[in-house]
Amino acid sequence: MHCFGGCAVDEVLGAIGLDMNDLFDDGPVQRGEQIKPAFYATDLLRIISVESLIVALSAIDISNGKPLSQDNLERLKLAAERILEATRYA
Repeated sequence: MHCFGGCAVDEVLGAIGLDMNDLFDDGPVQRGEQIKPAFYATDLLRIISVESLIVALSAIDISNGKPLSQDNLERLKLAAERILEATRYA
């Protein structure tokens, strides 16, 4: 890290809410340990919101007696999978 204004590294990191430990990982992953990528809660909520809309629209069609096309059934399945996947990161 280098600040052209002459600030120390810890000052630069502190200005963005980090410290030196944030620059390095926690060491090697142990055998069998799964790595879970980090997501912001807002990203997960956005994903769940969009996919929930697909589920809701499909539910409305079904409740009105309108059969879903194969494409819409596949999209509904994908929405359900994405919602379940997003909950794994919550």
